Amino acid sequence: LGGYGGFDSFAYSCCKKYKSTHPSASLILVTPYISESYQRTHLNEYAEIYDTIIYPPLENVPPKFAIIYRNKYSVEKADVIISYINHKFGGAYAAFQYARSLKKEIFNIYNEDF
Repeated sequence: LGGYGGFDSFAYSCCKKYKSTHPSASLILVTPYISESYQRTHLNEYAEIYDTIIYPPLENVPPKFAIIYRNKYSVEKADVIISYINHKFGGAYAAFQYARSLKKEIFNIYNEDF
């Protein structure tokens, strides 16, 4: 899970509901930032609601590109991609296209034929 934005909140609530009937499932946050200020303001809160927090190897990535690289990392590690893509621009669309290029199984809940 990404932990940022409306879709991530929706995805978290769906995964939490799934976990309530599948206790072996884990809620895993893949965070794009590990700065001290981010940890102070976000990670303590996240540690209470996620089972695991993963920080991909992004130390050398400028902060303004961290989410893009985190999304690529998440796509590479995922078995299945669930997205909500309704336009052909932006970071989510770029991750969607990247998943396609890797031939990942993708479910776009906005429109399966997008």
